[in-house]
Amino acid sequence: YRPLVRPPLCTDWRRYRVCGFGPPSSGHLTLMQILGLLETQPAAQAAPGLTVDWLHAYAESAKLAFADRAQYIGDPAFVSAPGGDWQSLLAPAYLKQRGALIGSQAMPTATAGRPAGVKQALAPQAEQPEHGTSHISVVDARGRAVSMTTSVESAFGSRVMSDGGSGLAGGFMLNNQLTDFSLRPVGADGQPVANRVEAGKRPRSSMTPTLVFDRDGQLLMVAGSPGGPVII
Repeated sequence: YRPLVRPPLCTDWRRYRVCGFGPPSSGHLTLMQILGLLETQPAAQAAPGLTVDWLHAYAESAKLAFADRAQYIGDPAFVSAPGGDWQSLLAPAYLKQRGALIGSQAMPTATAGRPAGVKQALAPQAEQPEHGTSHISVVDARGRAVSMTTSVESAFGSRVMSDGGSGLAGGFMLNNQLTDFSLRPVGADGQPVANRVEAGKRPRSSMTPTLVFDRDGQLLMVAGSPGGPVII
């Protein structure tokens, strides 16, 4: 196993530049989909904050965004972006189309949409519980910032220590991150799941370490969270 350094995904939202992880992490795309879908909801715009209308719009937007997450996002070395570009999930026309599905009543289980140019046939992945994640957000006196999420996946990970399990000082817990893969390789219709297990593949993550800048590049916020899918 070798870690990879990947460029961040940065998305403009209102007056801000929001930067985070791209796939195989699903966090940034799903977060920005939720924010983009909220922009299509007049009731949420008219009553921002923790009002009934805003919370309803948020919950419905999250359902739609998570449906796309389960359908499309996986290791980019194995899974093609919808229409060849992950930003297709954030295209204004697509978000408007998806936002039109939100009504005054709670929708049942949401299904994925079809961004422009989608050709692959994939099945959605069922949600699986996750535990054992930590997050820190730090800014020093010089303005240097770190948003770091670290996880051993389940509580105590694989329950194997790097020193052979003796528990001596200096050892660390090995993760069981492979459980982030879909436990089922195909859906009920026989279509493959984007996040299925394959040799050499990296599992999809919910990590959402985020840096928010103004349009002049000034850092405004460092954010993130533990919690599996509830990170997003």
